[in-house]
Amino acid sequence: MRVGSYIPLPEPIKKKRTLLNIQNTDNKCLKWAVLAARHPANQNANRPTSYKQYEGEIDDSGITWPIPISQIPKFERQNRVRINVVGYDDEAQLDPFYPLAISKSIDSEHPVVNVLLIENNDTTHFVLVKSLNALLRRGNTRDTKYYCERFVR
Repeated sequence: MRVGSYIPLPEPIKKKRTLLNIQNTDNKCLKWAVLAARHPANQNANRPTSYKQYEGEIDDSGITWPIPISQIPKFERQNRVRINVVGYDDEAQLDPFYPLAISKSIDSEHPVVNVLLIENNDTTHFVLVKSLNALLRRGNTRDTKYYCERFVR
């Protein structure tokens, strides 16, 4: 599965403020999500131009864009980051989010970036998850729950 450029969030999760859906057109949504996690923007956070100045920090040599999930471990090694991919099933009634690819890196010095993979017809797109706890929280509850980044469905 290859992941590409911007697609809008599905209606049921559109209002989750913990998601940052960057409106890229270049098939490099994972790169923009990692840069957004490293350098949070105060304005226009959904635009790639907010992160262009940091683009040189990403080593994407040997990476095929749009990136297939199978190349994420290589991207992680080259960029000293751990990436967890969360899947979304809009037909699931109770738990629509599930782990799709969990980083195998155990280097705690590398930051963790959680991304949500969304699909629309033949297009897929990574969306930055700013808070996994907020994403997985059910309903409008303010109850504080903490989820392991290696959560299971």
